[in-house]
Amino acid sequence: MGNENDEVSLRRVTSRLQWKRFWILALCYFSCYTAFRGLRDLQSTLNNAEGMGLASLSLLNAFSAVAGLLVPAVIRLKLGTKWSVVLGIFLHILYIASNYYENAYLLLSAAVFPGIGAAFMWVSRGTYITTVAMELAAANQRNPAADTALLNSIFYGVSRMSTLSSNIISSLVFQKGWQFLESNQTANLASCGKHACGGDTTANTTGALVPPDQASRNLLVSIYLGLGVFSLVIAVAFLERVPPKAAPVINEEVTVVTLTTKEVFYSMMSAFRLMRRPRMLLLIPGLFFLGADMAFVSAHFTKFFVGCTQGIEAVGFIAVPLYIIGALGSPVMGRLIKYTGRAPVFFAGCAVYLALLIVMLVWAPESGKLWHLCVMASGLGFTRAAIPTVISTLLGLLFPDQKEAAFGNLCFWQSLGFAAISFIGVPQAICAVHVITVTIVVLVTVMALYGVLEFRVKGDKQRPRGQDEDNTAGSDSGSVKEENLGRQGSLSKIVNENHAFESQSNI
Repeated sequence: MGNENDEVSLRRVTSRLQWKRFWILALCYFSCYTAFRGLRDLQSTLNNAEGMGLASLSLLNAFSAVAGLLVPAVIRLKLGTKWSVVLGIFLHILYIASNYYENAYLLLSAAVFPGIGAAFMWVSRGTYITTVAMELAAANQRNPAADTALLNSIFYGVSRMSTLSSNIISSLVFQKGWQFLESNQTANLASCGKHACGGDTTANTTGALVPPDQASRNLLVSIYLGLGVFSLVIAVAFLERVPPKAAPVINEEVTVVTLTTKEVFYSMMSAFRLMRRPRMLLLIPGLFFLGADMAFVSAHFTKFFVGCTQGIEAVGFIAVPLYIIGALGSPVMGRLIKYTGRAPVFFAGCAVYLALLIVMLVWAPESGKLWHLCVMASGLGFTRAAIPTVISTLLGLLFPDQKEAAFGNLCFWQSLGFAAISFIGVPQAICAVHVITVTIVVLVTVMALYGVLEFRVKGDKQRPRGQDEDNTAGSDSGSVKEENLGRQGSLSKIVNENHAFESQSNI
């Protein structure tokens, strides 16, 4: 009887320890990304002179694409999860501090830091949460998959709340009233919307978009910097180390993951080898579009339509319905797929996105209303819930034995998409109509190739098992090494599978 009580007490202590670890990690990420995402969504309006804000976002995501392929090996072999989180937060703090002044050289140089830091933080997050979930499951004698899904769903909500908080903070700091579209102000709105163009040689004063005064700018950056420093202190002082090489107990035997440098190299290269597979080739434009969508919304929609017509103080408030609908809609879309299949949800999201882009092409800012922008933002939130959910789900289903390579492609192409769409808004000769047209072309291409992919998937299901055309076409000399890496235990599979859960908004 005494032994049973001791065992129950030990389980409770272990459970409390794991939940404490989880909430400390969540607090670190909430504070850090409240600061970072607030500045990210303001870059095209806060640092508009010479398009430096858009250029910094493009550079940031270019480095993130490369770092996403290299960082996992560094975390696993060198730093571990805690100090990778600490390093990632510190790199984000450097970028936040660079926004005190509108200096192109300083901002572009600092953009490299969060690009690398984001890779450290999100890969560490996946490892840390999975390890905590497995310890929690072991203490309560439950299925690790259930606890992993629970912790990731909670973390997803915390992450979305950080985005909402960041936008509300920026709007409260800059708020001077919502008078432009709702009154007879003399602001020239004819150059807003589809007519707005890229970075000027001086600060943009077109329409309602005027630079904030230096005092307001200093206040906002100081608030964000304080949140970043708070996150760093919490991580250093209270975030406990968890074994980066931890593995689940299977049949009472512990599988310990050990990697040689050569195996790490093959692990990184597996993402590139996977690009030769026909299914991945059809899916790559969709992965690219996920980043293009984030860039279009965070950089161009906020600048050309919200900032230009309402002023910088409106950017955060207009973003609130977008992120709320995106956060609440994602789990709804996941459940809906069970009943309707992937294709209806995907094409519904694409159809709404295409309709919104066409509306933006014909929308007249001079006669526009505030609620028009709210409806546009809400529609973009719906598409952000539908399209990424389908693509991430399909990615995991198509490559069940190569999840690390598959989700490596997701991070790589998504970051490239963000970088590319951000960059095309920098030149003065490029206007909103050009950006919207490019986005429409990419979206239509994605829709067409997705249809082909679904057709191939259904055709493969009708083939006898083992005769999947894509599997045979994708074999190469590295497949044996990938097989060996796949035997390292189920932990890495769970980590990468859940990494996709947050990859839609990790930058």
